[in-house]
Amino acid sequence: MREPTGSHHAGTVDRIGHLCFGKLAGRAIVRIQNPVTFPDEMSELQPDISLLRTRADFYSSAHPGAADVLLLIEVADSTLRLDRRVKIPLYARAGITEAWLLDLTTEHVEGTLRRSASPTSPSPSTTCSADTGGRT
Repeated sequence: MREPTGSHHAGTVDRIGHLCFGKLAGRAIVRIQNPVTFPDEMSELQPDISLLRTRADFYSSAHPGAADVLLLIEVADSTLRLDRRVKIPLYARAGITEAWLLDLTTEHVEGTLRRSASPTSPSPSTTCSADTGGRT
C-alpha cells in the first residue's frame, strides 16, 4: 500500500505536466504517473512525469522502456529518500539518459545526465542541482 499523495506533490506534478503538454505538443509524449518498464532491472516504475519519444499508438500496445524515454522527473517530499537512493540509481542503471529529482522539502532540482545511452557504458553520470526559486 502506498502513502497518499499530498496536495503540494500532486499540484506540482500537475503544474509540470501542464507546462510540458503546452510546450512539447507533437514533439514528445507526456505521461503522468504511468508505467515505464525496465526488464533488465526486473522492474516497472511509475515516474511522476515521463517525456517519451513520439509513437503513433501512444504506447497503448506496450509500456515504454528505457530507449523510449527522453526525460523522467520524480517529485519528492515524503518519498525523497526512496527516490534519491533507489529510483534515480535504477533509472541510471537501466540506461535512462536524463532524470530529474525535484525535492519539495528544499525546493531544489537535482539532475542526473548520463554521457552515454548505453547502460553498460563505463561513462559516469553527471549530477547537478538548482534552486527552484520557490516556484514549486
